[in-house]
Amino acid sequence: MPDDPRYEIEDHEIKAALRKLATIIDGILSDETHGRKLGFALQIFEFDGPAFFWISNADRKDMRKALAEFLAREGGH
Repeated sequence: MPDDPRYEIEDHEIKAALRKLATIIDGILSDETHGRKLGFALQIFEFDGPAFFWISNADRKDMRKALAEFLAREGGH
């Protein structure tokens, strides 16, 4: 999807906020999962706009696989 204009939107404040949130989420998961390695993704989007931002502690290929599995379970297309 490199041609998708949503991926061309730069918002440094949102990116900085996502990095802070990711650090917090990763810390909580590390502290509370008793050795289980859990991945996460946080997605933020504009209700009335094209902007879509996300951050994850997973590699892109692993995140794509997890999203595909989620959509399959939820009946998404």
